[in-house]
Amino acid sequence: MPGIEKAVQAVGSAAALARLMGVTKMAVSHWRRSGVPPDRVRKIAEFTGVTPHELRPDLYPFVTDAVESRADNSCLGQGNPNHENQTCAHS
Repeated sequence: MPGIEKAVQAVGSAAALARLMGVTKMAVSHWRRSGVPPDRVRKIAEFTGVTPHELRPDLYPFVTDAVESRADNSCLGQGNPNHENQTCAHS
């Protein structure tokens, strides 16, 4: 199944993905036919959990491309470690 189809299924419908992305349902329909635009890949991945590799294997040839590792996210759940007023105990 193409990555965009997985993304649509993950959020329930093309209309739901369109709302999340701030585009029209017709834009999502176009992505289904022509592929996801490069500037939309990471946001779709963030919203749906579908990897950039699944969405655009031509741009992200490896499964782990553009996917943060668990080690990079070790502070999740402790607030935003990137916020200037918060720190991560692991830093």
